[in-house]
Formats: sequence, structure tokens, C-alpha cells
Amino acid sequence: GAATVSGIRDILVIFLAATTTTTKEEEQLASDTTNGNNINLNKRKAPRWEYNARIKSTARTYCSKCCGDSDESSMEDQLICRIFHHRLAIDQVPNDGEAWHYLGMALLDYHNHLQQQQRVADAIQSENNSGHVLEIAVSCLEEATKHTPCDGRLYNNLGI
Repeated sequence: GAATVSGIRDILVIFLAATTTTTKEEEQLASDTTNGNNINLNKRKAPRWEYNARIKSTARTYCSKCCGDSDESSMEDQLICRIFHHRLAIDQVPNDGEAWHYLGMALLDYHNHLQQQQRVADAIQSENNSGHVLEIAVSCLEEATKHTPCDGRLYNNLGI
């Protein structure tokens, strides 16, 4: 918004989402008449960043509804569901630091869940993979710092 004489700012926000996308390679193949292939340029209905944004924004709500109850097995299912959602978001836009951040936090929550389960079970002989999960979570958070170096929330979570 721009400053005005009366001190009121008018802000216009426009959200634009395309309905189809094509790559330069797809356009080149479609224009190549010697190829003889019939290429459907409308195979993707929305841009990858749109899929990415929707996956990230609905992960927690969808997984809590999908995996239901509040018992421990469904808590683990919810965490794994969140991990898969954020991984799918990264598949759509690999350089999205926010998606890497969310994946790292979901993995950190899963690590804490595994630690709690180990204490409850008090099984010294059982194999514990929570250390590996923690390493992957930190790796995801470090990857997020490469893509969003000015995100204070990220550095706060990395410090935890």
C-alpha cells in the first residue's frame, strides 16, 4: 500500500492461480510435427506450487480427521500421515523451505513420540529408531535454512 495524505493505506491483494501449465519441452514436442506423438498439454490441472500450498495447509487437519481417535496408535498414524503430506509437498516444489521446515517439525514430533513410547514400554532391549528420525529431522531443518534463510521460526525450531 502507498502512504496517503489522510494516513490510510489502501491495499489490493490479488491471488492468481493458473489452471494449466506446460513446460518448454512439452511445447517443443507439441510443435514438432515430425514426432507424430499426440501430446496432451493439459495433463496437469494446476501448477505445482498450488498443489504444494494446498498439501501443506491441509496436512494437520486432514491427518487428525483421517486417523481419528486419541489413542497412541492413531497418534503415530497422524504423525506418519503428516510426514507423508509434507514429503508430497516437497515433491511438488523441492526448493520450498517452508515445506522442508514443516517436514522437519513433523519428524521431530515423531521422534518425541517414539521417545515417549520407549519410556512407557520401558523396553531396554527393543530397537529404537528415534535417533535416526532425529538426524533426518535436523537434516530437513538444515535444508530449509538453505531455501528460507530469513525465517526466524525456523532458526528457533532448529535451536530446540
